[in-house]
Amino acid sequence: MVFSIAVGQGTQIAVGHLVGAGDNEKAYKTCIRSLKYAIAVAVAIAGVFAFFSEQLLGIFTDDRAIIEMGSSLLLIAIILEPGRVFNIVIINALRAAGDARFPVIMGIISMWGIGVVLSYFLGVACGLGLIGVWIAFAGDEWFRGIAMLLRWRSRIWYKMAFVKNQNIEMTA
Repeated sequence: MVFSIAVGQGTQIAVGHLVGAGDNEKAYKTCIRSLKYAIAVAVAIAGVFAFFSEQLLGIFTDDRAIIEMGSSLLLIAIILEPGRVFNIVIINALRAAGDARFPVIMGIISMWGIGVVLSYFLGVACGLGLIGVWIAFAGDEWFRGIAMLLRWRSRIWYKMAFVKNQNIEMTA
């Protein structure tokens, strides 16, 4: 997650610079390239943590139940983390391009409509507990991530970036 945040912030800076310079197509490609790298690294790191989960968790506890639960959660993280990367990288790029409202609205809808509802359903109603909650987190992250990717690919933010650049020129 820390790597994804770093890539997201770096992407935000690069996209903001490119959009400010009027090079929206290069900004678009920069975001997509950053997203690909961040996903690859996030999956690799999550995979390593999942593979060595028993040894890693064994550093902190000898309780077999906790190690088994933690190992299961680290397996789910292999699916969860790429979805989170979508959100972190693309939301930062959208904000840099002047499209901040869409991620906020989608975040509210997804976190409450999918995250909370699915957490209750899987965790409580289906009796999956913490595993169900993490599956719900993954569902929320992927739903929002795909929504953000579709928004980025739609290039609606091009118009917002144009308006933003026009406002800067008018005030200068």
